[in-house]
Amino acid sequence: MTVKNDVPYFSQTKNLVDPTGSCGSTSLTMALKFFGVKGEFFDNNSTPDDVTNLFRSQGLDTGSPEDIRSICTYLGLSDELLLAGTLRDIYQALNSGFLVIAHGYFTPSGHILLISGYDGSNFIVNDPNGEWFSSGYQDSTVGKDLTYSARLIVAACSAFSYEDFINYYTTFPSLVDVSNMWLHIIGK
Repeated sequence: MTVKNDVPYFSQTKNLVDPTGSCGSTSLTMALKFFGVKGEFFDNNSTPDDVTNLFRSQGLDTGSPEDIRSICTYLGLSDELLLAGTLRDIYQALNSGFLVIAHGYFTPSGHILLISGYDGSNFIVNDPNGEWFSSGYQDSTVGKDLTYSARLIVAACSAFSYEDFINYYTTFPSLVDVSNMWLHIIGK
């Protein structure tokens, strides 16, 4: 089965405000644009920098799961925050018309990306940092509609450090039963 949502893409590397640390606000901006959110603090012309500045004006952290949920709901979307998420949760959300924002150790300091669909056992992601490879991220601003394996998503999103992620990704025989991913189920 395939689910694919055409989610607008933004590269965090093009952000003027905190380009190396704005993956959370950049992923949230993609979801806000996809769902057509408009209001006092967000409209068609809003950028990830605007969302990052909104976080800062509220004293919130763009990488905090609770703070992402706070801004998301403040701007009018629902955000079911799962701190014990599973692959099944991701598939169910996407099948029900939701998007998923996932926290993981794709980088040593952690990273956040948006999952917009799947094709079989691979996920379709908008990665605000470009494309991940086992050697690290490509120096690229193109991260729209990338294909990441379920193994990659679960290894990064269930790890407690970058070293754990690399170990999980290269040695785990099965990751399907992992239930500790931090996921935002985002909808209208």
